[in-house]
Amino acid sequence: MNSKALRIIFLTFETLLTLIFIATLILALDQGAEPIAAATLFAPLVLQALFNLVLAFFMNIYFKTASTIEAQIMPTLLLVITLENIEIFQLFESAMFIHLVNSQLIAMIFSFASIFGACLFIGLGMFQQNHSYTFAENFVLTTFVGSILLTAANSSNTSMTALKANSYFSYLLLILTILAFICFFISFVQNHNRVNLRKQVFLCMMALGNYLIKSEISIISILGVALYALGALFFIGLVRNKNLWA
Repeated sequence: MNSKALRIIFLTFETLLTLIFIATLILALDQGAEPIAAATLFAPLVLQALFNLVLAFFMNIYFKTASTIEAQIMPTLLLVITLENIEIFQLFESAMFIHLVNSQLIAMIFSFASIFGACLFIGLGMFQQNHSYTFAENFVLTTFVGSILLTAANSSNTSMTALKANSYFSYLLLILTILAFICFFISFVQNHNRVNLRKQVFLCMMALGNYLIKSEISIISILGVALYALGALFFIGLVRNKNLWA
């Protein structure tokens, strides 16, 4: 993650994904999608991708000399969260009755990205206390492989609808999000100052918002994107604090 080239690759890929998601929203509206449906179903995913892109852009600028593990892992986390928004293709198919991509493939990518992203939130809290790069690399590799295996184990879910109806998948994401909260709380207890409190609160807002966005209930999904957006916007201010990430 110290490689400047790798950061640029991640940022480029994230930009392409975001542009594709925006194009999908525009295409849906052009094809006659109801504005309310676009606002409640498509918009939260597109907005989250946009906020991720903005945050990733600022991090690419201000993290050039940052050496902490969490500063290095954030670009990966943002890319993975953006990948979760591939769900927009399934929503487009459901709303417009137009087949774009294999439904099972979308469900599997969403499942992998959701699990891996939740694990990276946990790691983000752990990395603030354990500054071993070996530990971080092993954690990321283990959770990456584990996310693939868990996704493969649920390959019977042939669509996003089936995946979201799977209570085991929902409980798994909830448990991982709670564990992330615990890690952020421990990070604050071990370094209890005002700046670190803000940092942990903003990360909690992003983690909770990312979990709520996946809800099938529109109002909860909108609340999720609002929380995530506020956390991301406030976090941008912290990104400029070089002493926090030195």
